[in-house]
Amino acid sequence: FSKKGIDFSIAFVNVIGKKLCNEKTAFETFEDLGKIDILVKQYDATKNLDVVGGNAIIALQSSILKALARFYELSVWKFLVGNKKRITMPMPVGNCIGGGVHVNQKKKTDIQEFLFIPQTPSFFDAQFINTQAYNEAKKIIARTDKEWKNTFTDENAIATTLPDEKVLEIVQEVRKNLSEKFNVPLEVGIDLDANSIFHHTGYFYINKKGPKKIFNLEEQIDYVVELVKEYNLWYIEDALYEEDFSGFSKLLKKIHTVKKNTLIVADDLVTTNPERLAR
Repeated sequence: FSKKGIDFSIAFVNVIGKKLCNEKTAFETFEDLGKIDILVKQYDATKNLDVVGGNAIIALQSSILKALARFYELSVWKFLVGNKKRITMPMPVGNCIGGGVHVNQKKKTDIQEFLFIPQTPSFFDAQFINTQAYNEAKKIIARTDKEWKNTFTDENAIATTLPDEKVLEIVQEVRKNLSEKFNVPLEVGIDLDANSIFHHTGYFYINKKGPKKIFNLEEQIDYVVELVKEYNLWYIEDALYEEDFSGFSKLLKKIHTVKKNTLIVADDLVTTNPERLAR
């Protein structure tokens, strides 16, 4: 947001909008939206648009993008796809069981999200299987977690009180049952949200099985690799602290000696930032 406040942002966007209209600025392709960046930077030279506010500029660009698509009588997604003959939908990742900072309860999983990823080309089928997996997991947790009070995370994942490893066993049971039922491979993933358990020099676990609760970098990498091996994980998100670029490199190399097709997802590491992505 603008350091001058939201009213300033709104006023600025209206002025820029009028300027674009008065000068008859042409927008014909998606790349033309870059003309707004060039114009705004004449008034705000800060890296993160502290004066104007990045959110305000995204709103302005989005409105022009919608107008551009409408001019071509296309929905926005069709305009963005362009002339590609083959259009594919992203694969849905289903957040089923959760903990970490997404729930405010004393006893919870350290791992933030336990995820299901059905391996089917149909988005509808994948969404349906994810819903069935969620319902199946809820039944098992209601039966096995005697302390569960029918609580859910702020993203509506099941907020169990069981330790991480026990939840992974439940996830395996759900995976087996539904893979057989629908004859579709059901992959499993986790989002560790390592930022929330990282403090200064180590990774601190609370609700983890076993005596070892604090890991250094090498131990954290080894722990994640063990989880991949033991529970056949296909997707690992935010396994390390968000500034640990070299750590992610080590993790990638080590995991791929164990399971080559495991996705290492660096959400907090790259934050949709081109500079961080290039690095």
